[in-house]
Amino acid sequence: MKILGGRALSTTIPSHFMPMCDEDGDLYEPITYPECAAEIRQHAPDFRAAAVVDGEIIPQWTLSEEASGKWTVLVFYPKDFTFVCPTELIAFSDRHHEFQAINAQVVGISTDTEETHLAWCRTPRRKGGLGIMNIPLIADTTKYISAHYGVLLQVLHNPSSLSLSLSLSPRFVCVFSLSFRLP
Repeated sequence: MKILGGRALSTTIPSHFMPMCDEDGDLYEPITYPECAAEIRQHAPDFRAAAVVDGEIIPQWTLSEEASGKWTVLVFYPKDFTFVCPTELIAFSDRHHEFQAINAQVVGISTDTEETHLAWCRTPRRKGGLGIMNIPLIADTTKYISAHYGVLLQVLHNPSSLSLSLSLSPRFVCVFSLSFRLP
């Protein structure tokens, strides 16, 4: 185990995965991510990351600052420019005012870059893009946020090359309140 920010990180690969090797057969150092930190009835893990908000890149969007006193819906999705995700994200965005009316907000998160998010927002909806979005899209390029919320799945990306990769689960929605206090 390695310690990062007070949290233990697993440095082992599950036995059902083959080791990753380069062309010479030398083992690569496995990539490890923090354990899931999100727990029911506990504070949501805070994070800071680049985001696209109102059609602009925001270099440092912070959950605790933006979600203070609100219910928050985190919508994790696998990848920009896919054919299923836009309909769901657009539906959340189009209902932005309904969420605001009940003191809630929606935040989209994927492991794509903020530039990719911006390009997807600038692509018209009729051409597979998102168009104007009323919700922030967070760029979790390090997969730190996804790991802390437990939405990373370990998969063999290309079994013939025995390469191991970690990717987002297809879709995951998490609802929480940062100000919720237990008795």
